[in-house]
Amino acid sequence: MTNNSEKSLPDAFLRRCIYYNIAFPTGERLKEIVLARLPEFVRADGGMALSSDAIVFMLFIRQESIGLEKRPGTAELLNWLSAIVKLGGKPESPLTEQIDVARRALPAFAKISGDQMRARELLASWGHGRSLT
Repeated sequence: MTNNSEKSLPDAFLRRCIYYNIAFPTGERLKEIVLARLPEFVRADGGMALSSDAIVFMLFIRQESIGLEKRPGTAELLNWLSAIVKLGGKPESPLTEQIDVARRALPAFAKISGDQMRARELLASWGHGRSLT
């Protein structure tokens, strides 16, 4: 059983559990996960511009200083990448060249409307080559 700390579990239940905290994956591990879960991102020439950029964007947007109510997890990254491709995005093209498609796919990435607005702002900054800070 897993718990993402969104809801408290009863003390009687917790006394019978072993707690193990799994750290959020590093960028390199996220890349491995994308390759394992999304075969359409595996290219013979090694072109992975979209997933590489999306991982950098995700690691940035997950910072506490960004202030999201619900930070996206690995599943949201995979869903976002899948949605981008289904909407016509290309795995070999950088995120900056596909901002409109990536923006349309944001509901797969950010689940709360306020977070979607913030992610949209940050994605627009990314697309215009401005700093993400």
